[in-house]
Amino acid sequence: MSIFNKLFTDKKANPNRNRFLILDMGGGFLKGGILEIEKKEVYSGKILGFMKERREAFLGDIREEFAYEELKDNLQRLFSSLRTFVDDDLPSKTIFCFDQPFSGIKRLLIKEYRQKPKNRIDVAELKNIFQHAYDSAKATMNKNRMNTDFKIFDVHIQEILIDGYKVVNPVGFEGREIAFDIVISYLPQTNFEIVKKLCMDLNLEVSTVYNDIFCVFNSQARSERSNKDFLAIDFGSLITQLFLVRRGMFINSNYFNIGANSFVKKIKAEMNIGFSEAEEILDKYSVKKISEYAYKKIDKMMESEKILWQNGVIIALEEMEEFGNFPQSIMMVGGGSKMPFIMDSLKKSKNYLKMFEDKNPPDEIPLVGSSSMIESSPSMDSNPVYFNIFSCALRFVMNLNNNEIERNFKRAFKLKDIA
Repeated sequence: MSIFNKLFTDKKANPNRNRFLILDMGGGFLKGGILEIEKKEVYSGKILGFMKERREAFLGDIREEFAYEELKDNLQRLFSSLRTFVDDDLPSKTIFCFDQPFSGIKRLLIKEYRQKPKNRIDVAELKNIFQHAYDSAKATMNKNRMNTDFKIFDVHIQEILIDGYKVVNPVGFEGREIAFDIVISYLPQTNFEIVKKLCMDLNLEVSTVYNDIFCVFNSQARSERSNKDFLAIDFGSLITQLFLVRRGMFINSNYFNIGANSFVKKIKAEMNIGFSEAEEILDKYSVKKISEYAYKKIDKMMESEKILWQNGVIIALEEMEEFGNFPQSIMMVGGGSKMPFIMDSLKKSKNYLKMFEDKNPPDEIPLVGSSSMIESSPSMDSNPVYFNIFSCALRFVMNLNNNEIERNFKRAFKLKDIA
């Protein structure tokens, strides 16, 4: 049986026909949700429930047999928790969400040149242009990745330009140069093989795979910041991811291998206590629910880790764009956004502030979890730990509602028509 499901078929036989399992495979936690899809005039979704499970095996290690078995055990415990939200079995159709570097995200500017620029573009020619754009994108990615095999799962058109002018639909226009500003989410083939093995062992079917950073960008692009410049920082358990947005468009992303666990391990080593106890102390320190004496002691204890993290942010930003050209507003994403000391440490970093156009401390902007396309509980909308579940669900529903231009573009990229 193929691991790729056919959506919305065999309606009478399958009570879960419109339900999907969302798995956010983060570094420290596995988070899951159940998405129910409904179609009236357009597709919309409802998140029936969401849970998380601590992860004992990390993605970088699961090629080892013992780590892979631990990961399966963690997922099965997560599935047991999620079953409380449904009356029957969990849906097998699965939307996977991975962070970097397990999954990749790439912005490309693809240009195609027409032989007869005075002729109006028709549908047949546009499909041919889309196919050439796909070939160019594959060639560019192969060159950048030194011919490492990869599988594209999602492509998003940010902008279409004809001779420098923005258009929504090129059909009917004249012009010589057609440019596509696109964002591609992909998995290296070796990592996709791991996903396939998980699906076969756990009786899951792949509906699609997303890069979590792009899903978060996608959800924020629909908010009141749709035409704004901002920098997003996702402070996770093992890694910190960053992405830059200008005029509401995804520009670039980067990551480095320092996350909340680095701070937990520092407390664990200094105080000679267990990991869970150290994690609890970090949580209390973050919200200042400890004595002033204890707070100052832990603050001093973690000073070196803060500096390491600050330097990681600075290096990651330098690699993303030219020095000194960053927006003032910052959005904190993920469970780490509940730790104010992270943002406070950036506001005190002179080297960090030098990278901003305005020398004032950067402004924090909140997550926005509301959307007319997705219904979820208020606890999810306000909880950054589960925001990737919401963002992943929103991206999936938006793909179901693609217009004809987007559908034809995705078909050119050999992506299955999920609607």
